[in-house]
Amino acid sequence: MPEEGRATRGLRPPLLRLSGAGRVWVRPLNILLLVAPAGVMVLGYRAYASIRARFQQQSLHRLNEKMEESAHTRLLREAQAKYRSLVEDVPAIVYISPLRDDSPWSYVSPQIAPVLGFSPEEWLAGPTWRDRLHPEDRERAMTERAQATGSDQKEAFVSEYRLLAKDARVVWVSDEATIVRREDQPLFYRGVLLDVTRRKQAEADKDALELQLLQAHKMGAIGELAGGVAHDFNNLLSVIRNYAQFVDDELDHGDPKKEDLAEILKASERATALVRQLLTFSRKEIINPELIDLNQLVGELQTLLKRALRESITTVVRLEEDLAAVEMDPGQVHQLLLNLAVNAQDAMPDGGTLVFETSKVHVEPNAIGPFEGLEPGPHACITVSDTGMGMSAEVKSRIFEPFFTTKGRASGTGLGLSTVYGAIKRAGGDIAVYSRKGLGTTLKVYLPTRPQGVTPTPTRPFLAKSPQA
Repeated sequence: MPEEGRATRGLRPPLLRLSGAGRVWVRPLNILLLVAPAGVMVLGYRAYASIRARFQQQSLHRLNEKMEESAHTRLLREAQAKYRSLVEDVPAIVYISPLRDDSPWSYVSPQIAPVLGFSPEEWLAGPTWRDRLHPEDRERAMTERAQATGSDQKEAFVSEYRLLAKDARVVWVSDEATIVRREDQPLFYRGVLLDVTRRKQAEADKDALELQLLQAHKMGAIGELAGGVAHDFNNLLSVIRNYAQFVDDELDHGDPKKEDLAEILKASERATALVRQLLTFSRKEIINPELIDLNQLVGELQTLLKRALRESITTVVRLEEDLAAVEMDPGQVHQLLLNLAVNAQDAMPDGGTLVFETSKVHVEPNAIGPFEGLEPGPHACITVSDTGMGMSAEVKSRIFEPFFTTKGRASGTGLGLSTVYGAIKRAGGDIAVYSRKGLGTTLKVYLPTRPQGVTPTPTRPFLAKSPQA
């Protein structure tokens, strides 16, 4: 017997190594010698061929397995690439998020970048979806999600809300999501966010146009009614005023009845002023537009206001030099400024500061904001600001409606600002209102300027609309 682990003299180098069985040599006579710890086994040709066939079969099986695994891996990678391409090419934000609103999302597609300005990594790093909701929509959006999670619905639920973009823009999105469940237990959300900001803006513009048209019809109807009532009321006032004056002329000086007649005449004068406002509002009063110097009118008004306003009101006037003339009825401008001053005084019961300021403004074509609707070119701006109590959003949206007043029936008619608004619109201008509760109010009146020597143009009807705020 040869020693264990040594090559037998005359044998060829090993051709095959079997695990746990020592070494295998092949002699020229097709005899296989297997050296094992117990000695040498002599195997015939058939046994050797059987072992060799079995080894080849195992090698072929392992090769097939590797080829199948490689093909499976390739197909899996192709499927993943197709799925990723589908998700990343769809014109919406695809996401996967947990059920908890205060937890970060687990996936968001790259489409989030052009819509909200965040890269997927920035969005997933935080803050959470809840913190990026618009404050006015946060409670509603979270409630809708919670209700969908608590229900047994399997179809997708849709919610629309606003998100805050990276650059602080407000973006409206339509969120269509499904709840992935396992054995009826909700696991996570899988959904799509679609940018619907343009649709929301179009809906808002449509609502504004409908409201503007409704307001125009309403003010037109009220104007016709006011004009008819004003004419009849003016005729009655003329009779009352004339007969009171006749009686007053016949009474002796010092007669106590003269005081009563004086009150009647004062009341008729106030009623006549109210009729004039009604006629102006209904566009039936004759107005005489002419080129006027706003700086001069504001300066004259300052002298009047010092006597008319309370001592606790401080009046400040700032006038810009070389201000071009505007085309408007001087009486209407006086009424406009006086109405704004009286309203400012009422908003400052404990005193404050009232500022009148004139400035130059150039309106570009297709301008937006407070200049929307104004004809392009140079304009004069009159700014009236107070440090009063300010207005709520509801009051601000109605201040130019006829007969709307916050002073009570005994203190106001609700025609002052509506008359002001009508006069400004007929002159081709507009008025913008900026106010917040407790922070005062600022009104900016924009009027187109005219070069000196231009013939006054005839007045034109105007379409009433809500003021720019």
